[in-house]
Amino acid sequence: SGISIFMPMGTHMNMFRHQHIHVDGNPYQHTHKVAKTSSPRSERKIAFLHIPKTGGAAFFTSLQKQHHMNMIGSSWQAETCLPKFGARTPGALRVTLLRSPWPHIVSLYAECRYSTWGAAVTQHTNFSNVCGGMQSTVDGLEAWLKHFTSDFKLYRRNFQSDFNCYHPQDLQARALTCLSDRAFASHHLIPSFHSYKLDQAKSVAQLEQDQLHNLQLKSSDVIRSALRHTDVLGLSELSRATMCMVLFRMNKMLPDVCSCDMVSKLHVRDFANVSQANAAQLSANDVVRITHNVPHIEFASLPAHVLNLIAK
Repeated sequence: SGISIFMPMGTHMNMFRHQHIHVDGNPYQHTHKVAKTSSPRSERKIAFLHIPKTGGAAFFTSLQKQHHMNMIGSSWQAETCLPKFGARTPGALRVTLLRSPWPHIVSLYAECRYSTWGAAVTQHTNFSNVCGGMQSTVDGLEAWLKHFTSDFKLYRRNFQSDFNCYHPQDLQARALTCLSDRAFASHHLIPSFHSYKLDQAKSVAQLEQDQLHNLQLKSSDVIRSALRHTDVLGLSELSRATMCMVLFRMNKMLPDVCSCDMVSKLHVRDFANVSQANAAQLSANDVVRITHNVPHIEFASLPAHVLNLIAK
């Protein structure tokens, strides 16, 4: 069984193109079949690694509710590190989504500032004083980015330096390579002593080793881990195509909603949270989006000095 990869032009290491790459001797693009019915329920399970702010909650919900796939756990339980997550789901189809890193970083900030979850996890930090409160969205984003680009040595001493929310540096790469098996482990660049006490399995020496691991990620390590531990590696920008690849890998045929002539019939439905989406009556033509009541920040409209901070 090979790995199916969707990547757009200009992504990491120029090794990906706007196409699907299948690494085995039987490329699926030569054997497409289209079923004129909705997806049947497959007995095989899907292990979906959820990297935050890549559209994973909506993707998970669509697979489970619209296409009746047998999903392991829940989307939040799958918000962890790929290596151990993939290792503990033998036989399952292992899937994850990536997202263009520039809008991804902006979305991380918006979630920390505006979502109910973000308010809860940051309430005992100085997030509101540093990059929230009465500041405009753009000013708050700028302050948040400066916090992470000013004095990096601070973060090795202060485990609350990410405001108990997301640390934006290489978060997607971190999720593909980090060493923990705890939920939300990929959120933080520096693992905390508190989380290791909860694990009851890690020594201080191991904690320091994991810190060093996260701080010294190499591109080759990220790619090697992704190839080793996933079967379908997709993009949120190509989530529909990724969804269809997953359905094909599960059922060896495509449902009719994957036909090109169905694109004009798709209908986007926004939900504040997963519970609302699960309670709704969804048709196969619905495109699910989970907003978390977070306002959209148009990445392309951000001023140049903010974009420069993102690039750092």
